Amino acid sequence: MNIRLAGQPRPDVSDVPETSHVAVFPTEFKGVKPRLLVKEGDSVKRGTPLFLNKLNESFQGCAPASGTIESIQLGLRRVVEQIIIKRDGQDTAEPFGAYPPGECKTINRQEILDQLQRTGYLAYIRQRPFSCIPDPSVTPKSIFVNAMATAPFQTDFAVAVSGHEQAFQAGLHLLTCLTDGTVHLVLPTDSRQLIDIVTDGDGIDTHCFHGPHPAGNTSVHIHHL
Repeated sequence: MNIRLAGQPRPDVSDVPETSHVAVFPTEFKGVKPRLLVKEGDSVKRGTPLFLNKLNESFQGCAPASGTIESIQLGLRRVVEQIIIKRDGQDTAEPFGAYPPGECKTINRQEILDQLQRTGYLAYIRQRPFSCIPDPSVTPKSIFVNAMATAPFQTDFAVAVSGHEQAFQAGLHLLTCLTDGTVHLVLPTDSRQLIDIVTDGDGIDTHCFHGPHPAGNTSVHIHHL
């Protein structure tokens, strides 16, 4: 598919001014039925739980900034549509467990899942075939990490990882603890910068794809691999 759109993102990362408010949209968490844990006027820190999933109460959606809950907007049938936080400029944060990179290969699977659910970061992993938040009780056959988006105006993965190579490698090792199979890292064929920083082995396989969109779609990678 040759998508004829002009322009592309610049290959750099820019700092932007902080906004006075941030909003969390629980409806963006596919498969989650939220139960509110806060009310208007409550003070929160970055990482404070805002809601949990009624279907899996271990999963929590957390505040992305510290401040005060200014409003909670409800839709039809009292569905929580958005939670608006007025920032206090302090950026105080809840404490979470931290691990040195060298330990990421040996952390207990349940400990990793508990942390991913308590922080809400499990939502950034999708379970196929329905692209929903993974069921933590199911051990995946394999995990795919897509580092080659071919759709228009996507982030250059090499730019995003630049300066954070050690953390990226540690994250891959962490993912190997979640599956009995393989973590497949998929890169564009011409990405020598990324290929050189990733160490194969220990449950991580690197693959290269090329071609026009949708060559970068994870479904294509799963099909071929």
